Amino acid sequence: MIKKLFLESNFLFFLRKQNFSLVVALVLLFILTIAGCESKIEDLIGMGTSEESVVEEEIDAVVESTNVEKKFSKIEEKTLLLEDPEIEKTILKKDELRVGLLLPLSGSDSFLGNALLKSAQMAIFDNKNDEIYLYPLDTKGNPQGARKAAEKAIEHDVHIIIGPVFSNSVFAISKIMKERNIPIIALSTDKKVSGDGVYLMGFMPDDPINTVVAYAADQGCKDLGAVIPNNNYGKIVYQILEESSATNNISFIKKIFIDPQSKDFSEEIKKFSNYPLRHAALLERRKELIDQEDEYSKKALSRLENIDTLGDPPFNCVFLPFGGRVLKTVATLLAFYDVDPKKIKFLGTMQWADVSLGTEPPLLGGWFAAPELKRWSKFVSRYKDYFNETPLRLSSIVYDSISLIFYLYKDDSDKESFPSSNLANQKGFSGLDGIFRFTSEGITERNLAILEVQRGNLKVIQKPDTAFNKD
Repeated sequence: MIKKLFLESNFLFFLRKQNFSLVVALVLLFILTIAGCESKIEDLIGMGTSEESVVEEEIDAVVESTNVEKKFSKIEEKTLLLEDPEIEKTILKKDELRVGLLLPLSGSDSFLGNALLKSAQMAIFDNKNDEIYLYPLDTKGNPQGARKAAEKAIEHDVHIIIGPVFSNSVFAISKIMKERNIPIIALSTDKKVSGDGVYLMGFMPDDPINTVVAYAADQGCKDLGAVIPNNNYGKIVYQILEESSATNNISFIKKIFIDPQSKDFSEEIKKFSNYPLRHAALLERRKELIDQEDEYSKKALSRLENIDTLGDPPFNCVFLPFGGRVLKTVATLLAFYDVDPKKIKFLGTMQWADVSLGTEPPLLGGWFAAPELKRWSKFVSRYKDYFNETPLRLSSIVYDSISLIFYLYKDDSDKESFPSSNLANQKGFSGLDGIFRFTSEGITERNLAILEVQRGNLKVIQKPDTAFNKD
């Protein structure tokens, strides 16, 4: 019985010379087949319905990089070992590590799982270690599927799990993995499932918000306003903003919640900007000047002819935790209702990591916190070169998770089990998205850069710290 697939380097090199995408397709086809994927599309609990799906609005924006050199380091030519979880378990050597990769490879979220699987494949090729076996297993995007995938992983004596993506699936497998002392590097952002052997690799909303608010405070932001989505993600953002404002001595003086699914935010933004009161103040001042009839009043009146409001909004910085269409619409409405971006600093989240924002005049000069784009841009270019598509923003997390396992396993002298204690290294690790580390609660901390939206560009105006502060 065949127990392994060996893609020998010579054969791989030959195929690559003919058509690299064919190699990728063949490998992925094999992986999906052995992972027990089903062709039937089911209605599953997933991105559209799980609680953390709204949290993942923060990480779902794809960075479209520009001016990236088309010089790529091709995938390393090495042997790829992938075990078939459907066949008899292979007896591995004592010093070989088995990694379970739990992703939604079928069902309504299969596009997500298969995209992440491609980034996992890139990480395998880029890291040289034939002592590590990867088991891609299908969670089907729901807790029941995740538990079955976890049980299958246990049958094959995995040492560590990467995934699942959704918090309800992480919760479904955490207990059985804890009982067997198998650590989980989950791709979730839901803090409720972290700790006790579960490490969250997802982009937490705390770091981007805290970083940009602290920077804005240093630059003179004293009074903060915020337009916040009226959903679970918005509730999390609001709580973080309250705490971060207090920490940085900023008065969080005005907020408004809007439905991001709405097609018209004009009334909400009009009210938020104090436009009616400021417009009424302008009309009243004009009336006063008209009644006075002196030269000074006439000159003052002429200066008021081309404005719609008198006085500024009650805040000097405004936080907009949106991306895409909603962000552009809200920013345009703010400017329309006389929230002048030349006077009021616009602040955002990682969803602003989109160079198309450089064509939106109200957002020019706005600040947000995110990883530096250099490594990510190179990854995007290589991914596009191999797969002819743009990676999801979450792809870097899978790549870094696998690379981290390779690094820790190579660096540790005890090969009998995965050195999970090393995940708590407080000096941290360096990945595609910069340096990161896990807290004692299993939550990822990241040092982020401050970027400014400029015309046709996103410019780093403050580099991230190169080391973590000692706790």
